[in-house]
Amino acid sequence: MIHTISKEVIITTHQKEQMKYLQMTFQKKFLIVAIISACVITFSNAQCTASLRNLVAKHEGDKLCVYVDTTGHKTIGIGYNLDQGGAKEMIESVGANFDNIYSGKSCLTQSQVNVIFSKTIGSSISGARSVVSSFDSLCCGVQNVMVDMTFNLGVGGFRSFGSFISDINNKEWASAAADMKGTLWCKQVGSRCSEDASYVQRGCSGLRAKGAPTDEKDGWLSSFMSLFHVFI
Repeated sequence: MIHTISKEVIITTHQKEQMKYLQMTFQKKFLIVAIISACVITFSNAQCTASLRNLVAKHEGDKLCVYVDTTGHKTIGIGYNLDQGGAKEMIESVGANFDNIYSGKSCLTQSQVNVIFSKTIGSSISGARSVVSSFDSLCCGVQNVMVDMTFNLGVGGFRSFGSFISDINNKEWASAAADMKGTLWCKQVGSRCSEDASYVQRGCSGLRAKGAPTDEKDGWLSSFMSLFHVFI
């Protein structure tokens, strides 16, 4: 009887050691997966933001000194309207004198322009996301077009592109590009629309169209997912 009990204790202890090992292994793998997932999200968002800044700056201009835009408003930086509410507070938040900036007596630094853009682009991103239900599933290239259009048109103006937005949600890239080209807005903004339409035409296939920005999110996501499968 004593021998039997001793044997059972030995077996139970061994099983516990195995379970402990398996649990530790699972925890390590889970931690690795969590870290990789966080890196994917952070890196993808950073890459989308970087390419977005370049796209909007290309279309809006990147001016250190005040100028008058096509609508007659004094503007500075990357399309920042100095006549809008809160402009004085925004300019002063980066350490510049609003009156001197508005009158043209002084200019912003590139660093100040970048800070203002980073503070204001968020409203266009959230606006585009509120209009396009599939926004978060889109690749950087198409997401950036949605935000670029919202930045230029405002949320209300962008929302009026009903057929275009429906095509985007359905991933009908060719139809969406054609819808965009047929709008009055496209005729008004010219090359901006042509470039945006070319990115939409490309869609989220992962293939790089000639002249289109590389979709960093797709490439790096694939790389991280390869690592993910190695660890699991």
